[in-house]
Amino acid sequence: MCLQRRRKPDTEPKTAYDPDISDMRTALDGGHGGDGGHGERNGGRGGRGMAATVHIRDAALVSSLKGGQGGAGGTGNVDGGPGGTGEGAEFATDLAPFNWSAVTIPRMTIADFCTQYELGPEIQELLTGGGYRWVRSLINETDSRVRRSNTSPDGDPKFKNGHISEIKRALEEFYHDCR
Repeated sequence: MCLQRRRKPDTEPKTAYDPDISDMRTALDGGHGGDGGHGERNGGRGGRGMAATVHIRDAALVSSLKGGQGGAGGTGNVDGGPGGTGEGAEFATDLAPFNWSAVTIPRMTIADFCTQYELGPEIQELLTGGGYRWVRSLINETDSRVRRSNTSPDGDPKFKNGHISEIKRALEEFYHDCR
């Protein structure tokens, strides 16, 4: 038998903070890294537990947000392997939260954008290495997605917080130049 909670009649709009619908919000958990394998000498490294990410505007729809859990280190005949890293939960924000439909966006490559807005060759390389070719492709992105677009072999983002801040600054100037 399935029991359902009886709801009182709606007399006013409900919000995510309303206790009557709090049980309808979603719990988000990060990923779980795989366990490291057994080694004749040393055990393998546990896998990375990826972060749970939610856009800041959707935060009220989430009842709980947990980070990732690293995998256990593998067994070894001499030494066990190190455990994996668990990433903290993230709240993503828009890279460029402007009314882009109100402006005409010129066709501009990432290379030209980085030159014109003085982002430098390091940021240009990170953006193109992450698959971004045109400025238009950055307009609807979140800081979290851009940060994860280009990672080192061990999974760490190559983008630093300062890089993201500089990209946001340049996109704001770009937006104002489009007006």
